[in-house]
Amino acid sequence: MKKLFLILTLALMSASMLQAQSQKIGFINTETVLKELPEYQNAQKSLEQLTEKYKAEIEADLKVIDQLYSTYQNQKAYLSSSQRSSAENKIITKEQEMKKKEDGYFGSEGVLSKKSEELLTPIREKVEAAIRHYSELHGFTAIIDLAGSGNIVYYDSALDITKEIIKQL
Repeated sequence: MKKLFLILTLALMSASMLQAQSQKIGFINTETVLKELPEYQNAQKSLEQLTEKYKAEIEADLKVIDQLYSTYQNQKAYLSSSQRSSAENKIITKEQEMKKKEDGYFGSEGVLSKKSEELLTPIREKVEAAIRHYSELHGFTAIIDLAGSGNIVYYDSALDITKEIIKQL
């Protein structure tokens, strides 16, 4: 009975070890893949141009606010309390408007975030589809993305499929 149990245990362990050895794992760096795609480069340029445009608008608003504040400081001694209050409120209102505009452009729900989502999501989906297709075609059971992953201490570069995905795309 003990021999039978031992034989069954060894057989099960051998089968599970064979199954574990048959697992095929690969690695990819999606950042490298994306940087090679012309549509990704174009999307990045478009986002950079929008960012510069919106930064310029915010900087122009800041100059207006700085000018208002400078004028206020220069004239403060000659203004009545109601005029000072009015000038201060004008400056505060301009600052609030600028902050609102800045959030509208750069905030998590802002124009840049939405435009980034609009431009980059289809490209990422294309890359993911290519990875999925390649993995199924070559029998991979798992593909690990090296981009932004600080948890991988070592991997065999022979298992890196980044170049193959770039060729496929």
